[in-house]
Amino acid sequence: MMRIPFVVLLSVALVSMAPSVALAAPDIYTGIDLSADRLVDDQQGSSSGVWEGSWLEVGFTGASVAGLVQGYELYGEPDWKTSAEAGGDFILAETKYGETDFKGFFGEGAYGLTRLSMISSDPSSNTWRTAVAFYYEDVRTFWGTNTYIDTWSVKEDTSAVYDIAIHTLASYYVEATDKAIWRSRLIDELADVDDLDDAPTMAL
Repeated sequence: MMRIPFVVLLSVALVSMAPSVALAAPDIYTGIDLSADRLVDDQQGSSSGVWEGSWLEVGFTGASVAGLVQGYELYGEPDWKTSAEAGGDFILAETKYGETDFKGFFGEGAYGLTRLSMISSDPSSNTWRTAVAFYYEDVRTFWGTNTYIDTWSVKEDTSAVYDIAIHTLASYYVEATDKAIWRSRLIDELADVDDLDDAPTMAL
């Protein structure tokens, strides 16, 4: 069976969606409201011990934090900001930030912390930003940024693009020394994506 190039499918999808965007807007915002409230309700509380502030998924906590921050920016709901900050606290605690055995951040964790920095009282100087800046400098001096990125390059192409892309966003936000290396490697990985990969449209 003939495979349709993903760029064609993407174009068709975007064109077909365009007329309905304006009509669907109220549903989209209702969905955001419901989703954010669900995240707040499902977040682990103080009785959960080491899991406090998480959603019982270490690697995806950063994505939940970023989503709550986005919702807070749209609606200004204080519970969403509080929940996002608790998620950020979990990321710092789980990775042992500030300790000698600091484990480093997942890409989504680093990005989630930068989103918290953006809504802090002083986006240019806060715990979230400082932690992410430290992480990328630690990567540069301890591993070497290219060597560190190589750990993603061996993964399936579209997964590698996703991980490196969110690291690139976070590294640029904190003006990391090697931010250009992250960007360059992202472009290299994107060039390897083709129709045989798992999620080429996501990678774009």
